[in-house]
Amino acid sequence: MTKTEPNSARIFRMISPEGFINLFWEEIKAANSENKPITHQYAFDKLNNEYYSGTGKYRYKNFQTFKTLKDK
Repeated sequence: MTKTEPNSARIFRMISPEGFINLFWEEIKAANSENKPITHQYAFDKLNNEYYSGTGKYRYKNFQTFKTLKDK
């Protein structure tokens, strides 16, 4: 998957729950369009680790926490 935004712009988007969710779905769609499907867990881990790399803390405690918010 290729990132089209600079890392700092992606981190900024992840600050809001909606931004994180949007990036999550963008990751899923990008992987599918490249014929390399990924699991929801993998997409979440990738984004949460990217957020950690940029800020020093995780955006969400775990996938279940994120999933609960996403599914509301």
